Amino acid sequence: HADSGDTSLAIETLNFIPYSEKYQDAVVALKARLLSELNNTGQVTTAIPLKQVGHHFHVTAVINQERTLDLLIDTGATTTALGRDTVSLLKAVGVLGTKEGSVGISTANGAAEVDYYRANLFAIGEFAVENFELLEVEMSGSETLDGLLGMNFLSLFEFEIDQTNRQLFLTPKAH
Repeated sequence: HADSGDTSLAIETLNFIPYSEKYQDAVVALKARLLSELNNTGQVTTAIPLKQVGHHFHVTAVINQERTLDLLIDTGATTTALGRDTVSLLKAVGVLGTKEGSVGISTANGAAEVDYYRANLFAIGEFAVENFELLEVEMSGSETLDGLLGMNFLSLFEFEIDQTNRQLFLTPKAH
């Protein structure tokens, strides 16, 4: 399909290929190249590996080039949020400064007032955002999870979650 110029159909066809450890790298590389062509912004699409936990997908982020975070991708979250334990740890080791203020948010459990912080640098893969806003939230029942990756990061990109190959495809939006 790609050879005949139908890039969209080529990508759709790749989505039907069952997961195979042997061919995953080739499928992911081809899909990233086709997405780059389709978006045609001159920007390159990058594939970021995801970890599947149940029906959810986690991605590794790096804060201030010092600490890795395990974040659940949450397209329903406006702002990236970290659990209280994670925020306490990051403050204790000097990776996160003092809180910048408080803000009201709506959650699945109703309205809440939460503190917010700024990370000097927040990165996923090769993409780093400076002066990045993070909320501190209650993350009960998820000891292994550091927080939620929200739309304040994801909306900077054209993005696609490939569930079969466990990849997050990011293409920077043209400014």
